[in-house]
Amino acid sequence: ENGTGPSPALKRVRSPMLQRDSLKSRYSPGRPGSRRHRRWMNDNHLREELDEEDLKEAYALDYHSALSDLFYGDNMKKWEEFCAMDEEEQRKYLKGVKGNATKPPPKIPDDPRVL
Repeated sequence: ENGTGPSPALKRVRSPMLQRDSLKSRYSPGRPGSRRHRRWMNDNHLREELDEEDLKEAYALDYHSALSDLFYGDNMKKWEEFCAMDEEEQRKYLKGVKGNATKPPPKIPDDPRVL
């Protein structure tokens, strides 16, 4: 003993508030805007009881792909007519449709490594 007292490591005692994990801190909301608070809010929303109407509203999708649009109206007839054309007629048809498009097609670079 040099008269300086116990070593700093022996003086250091962690308070209960500085413990890394506890049930109290795990389920506390944290400060608004913090990651803990966002996780707490998400957890509360996931635990929320939803009735059938709420689920229908949350997962209502109005998605139509080009394939699903094929089955509406006379689109299937047009598609079958297009498939019956030979390759040259299809190419001419597509060039004619491309010329009538309101928006130009995206430019594709010559080098496939460049996007």
